[in-house]
Amino acid sequence: MAAFHNLLKKDSSIFGKVDDFHFVTKFQNRGNEHDHGLLWIKNGQTYGVDSNETIEQFVYKYVTSNNSLLPSHLKDSQMHKHGQTSRKKNQVVCRFHYPLPPMPCTKILEPLKETLSSGQNKNCRILQIGFLKT
Repeated sequence: MAAFHNLLKKDSSIFGKVDDFHFVTKFQNRGNEHDHGLLWIKNGQTYGVDSNETIEQFVYKYVTSNNSLLPSHLKDSQMHKHGQTSRKKNQVVCRFHYPLPPMPCTKILEPLKETLSSGQNKNCRILQIGFLKT
């Protein structure tokens, strides 16, 4: 991660000029290390100021979910493997609804409105899962 931090500190990086950044390293249950990060990019887009479409285009230039670019040993570790908890009571379908395909394009997803009743929220979740599975 130090090499990536050094790359971000240069006057120009693959993202352009990075004004600041913050990363947190976490470990999953099996001990897999991964990082979550935020980048503040000079002349970047601002949520709530710039249109969602403009922000989506900006993100699309730098982020991909195309796993064909990964070496096979990394690709294997990024795939969900069904364990004892993913199929309760000998069900055939994974209760986490995996595998989920990536979205076909970059989209900013807005939070659900809090004014929905709990029954409506449940129906929205089902519709979201149904959308992702297609």
